[in-house]
Amino acid sequence: MRVGMIGLLASVALLPRSAAAGGHHEDHDGPTVRDHRTHDNSDSAPVVRDHRTHEEHDAPVVRDHRSEHEATVVRDHRRTEDVYFAPVDDVVVQDSGPSEPFANVRGPTWMFEIGGLAQRFRGPAFNRNGSVETLDGSMSDYGLASGTPTSNDSAGGSFDMRFIVPTSEHLYAGAELGIGGLTRTPIRLMTDDSSDLHLSSRSLIGSNLVVGARARLGIAELDGEVAGGARIVSMTVQSVGAYEDDPSETESSLSPVVEARLRGALWVTQHVFVAAQAGVGVLDRDDRSIGFSIGVSSRAFGQIR
Repeated sequence: MRVGMIGLLASVALLPRSAAAGGHHEDHDGPTVRDHRTHDNSDSAPVVRDHRTHEEHDAPVVRDHRSEHEATVVRDHRRTEDVYFAPVDDVVVQDSGPSEPFANVRGPTWMFEIGGLAQRFRGPAFNRNGSVETLDGSMSDYGLASGTPTSNDSAGGSFDMRFIVPTSEHLYAGAELGIGGLTRTPIRLMTDDSSDLHLSSRSLIGSNLVVGARARLGIAELDGEVAGGARIVSMTVQSVGAYEDDPSETESSLSPVVEARLRGALWVTQHVFVAAQAGVGVLDRDDRSIGFSIGVSSRAFGQIR
């Protein structure tokens, strides 16, 4: 009786352990391994299938599905919206070059200036005679005479334009043109007492070729140059009260000019500068000039490259 009770208790104790080993419960926490092998094969061992292509080489094939020219993509996983592209080819970083409006300049370096020039000089010997039609249609005679020219007997001012091209780091050449009028001249108009003629304009025009040398330190520049060309003095005779389109006569005289100059410039930006100059005549040492200008350069500080 006691032995039967002990056997019954042992059977009850082993019952849950056997059920756990043989049954399939949904609440089991461990992974479930399933055997999907087909049951029509007598061999119960797992079958490993090789899905590689049956070509001559049975080694595994690693395929790169990226396009031929596709750039490598480096992704920043800290923020999903940022994507950085690293080009495969080398990246060449170029200097940004000059700023507008000089970014697309080609050819040699050039500098352009506008300004004013005041000068005093020995005037030309003027001795002219002529006649001009008056407002009533009649002709009136006149004469222009300067007498013997003397030192500094004439003076004038002009609006000047100047174009310069550097030929090397320290040398340059160019041309300039000045258009203005006389403020003092010994030339006098001679007419009959009954005539109403007068000098309606006294013009001064100068044109020169320039060669020079320059030295720059920082934003300051000092130049020495020689200018050579011609000075034209013109006198226009017209009736009093006449307009520009009414009849007139113009008498002109041309004189040679050779001048030595000293110039100073201050670069306010890389492409803009202000300049002042003083000149002395070579043919007549009493001739003097002084001028001021503002200019632009196609390259920074007028450098050739």
